[in-house]
Amino acid sequence: MSQTIISILFTCLVATSLSIPSTAQDITAYHDNRQDFYVFDKGSFRQLEYLPVKEFKFDNPYVAYISNDSKFKVYDDGVKLLHKRLPTWYSVNDSFLVYRFYNSLYVYKDGKRRVVAKLIVEPVAYNNHALAYNDNMDFFKVFDFDTTRTLEQTPVQETRGKENMLVYFDPYDDFKVYTKGQLFTIETSAQPREYKIARNIVAYRDYSDIFKVFYKGEVHELESFTPKSFHAGQNMVAYVDNTNRFKVFYKGKVRQLLSYRPSKMGVEKNILYYTDRNDYLYAFYKGEEVRLETFSPESLQADQDMLVYQGLDGGLKAFINGRQKTITDQSVQSYALNGSTVRFVPVKNHLSIYWNDRVYKAY
Repeated sequence: MSQTIISILFTCLVATSLSIPSTAQDITAYHDNRQDFYVFDKGSFRQLEYLPVKEFKFDNPYVAYISNDSKFKVYDDGVKLLHKRLPTWYSVNDSFLVYRFYNSLYVYKDGKRRVVAKLIVEPVAYNNHALAYNDNMDFFKVFDFDTTRTLEQTPVQETRGKENMLVYFDPYDDFKVYTKGQLFTIETSAQPREYKIARNIVAYRDYSDIFKVFYKGEVHELESFTPKSFHAGQNMVAYVDNTNRFKVFYKGKVRQLLSYRPSKMGVEKNILYYTDRNDYLYAFYKGEEVRLETFSPESLQADQDMLVYQGLDGGLKAFINGRQKTITDQSVQSYALNGSTVRFVPVKNHLSIYWNDRVYKAY
């Protein structure tokens, strides 16, 4: 089922001006065993600082950090000084670096620092394409890289962003979504009880507890009764309905995966993973169900097109772009997945990095 959507189409220049971010993350940052600060970038190691940094955050293709002498820097195929003082806050996604100094909002993208607004008021939200904020004139605006537009002439109290979606409530409690240069009103005069967002999708329980999904410009009513749990991923929503059946909405269609609640489940980007009552591990990827293991791993990490977990022998295994692979047969002490890059500690005081079907020894 679908219902009519109120849609305001902004100029197509917004869509054409946006660059599509890379789907793979080929970068990771770390301190070595001497506390020097390094970056691993597409198979190469680069030392950025000879002293430990105070803080760092990274996502493809940037590493933002506070140096030992409290300067704000960014690695973008080389180190660049952004400011000689600490930002109020900062964050990195797979398209740009966003940060704030007091009431001024900035972005760093494509080697350039840009001022989004000199006077802003919370809340601020951003996704991989745009930033939304209240300005000092109480207008709610969106910055779509080199283009600023007013969405509301009054401030909003709640807004969130993720992937290519921005959602917010206007002063009349209309529930709105801004994506790809278009503004949609998906519910009027009633805020949802709960909602979750991912690329191309918004899943929510409306004010009557009806479970709905906004996808490709339409609202689909999935269940008349509120689900027991739900999780949003790229073009999909996994949920346990009120009768405990485990289902997935994927690209406009609902499919039942299990007739009961899974023992374990999670959704991240393109990957949905779950275990059945026999503790068998499955992945749902691009519309296909794949059984990966006849046991339930104690820990799993998923990102983009990759799922990583430890085998029964402690080695590291992965499901990458629809294929099963072994990263290492050696038992590992810990690991961390970021996009398509896996850092793992094989033994104490050693670090290895898996990227592009190869293991690199960091130290």
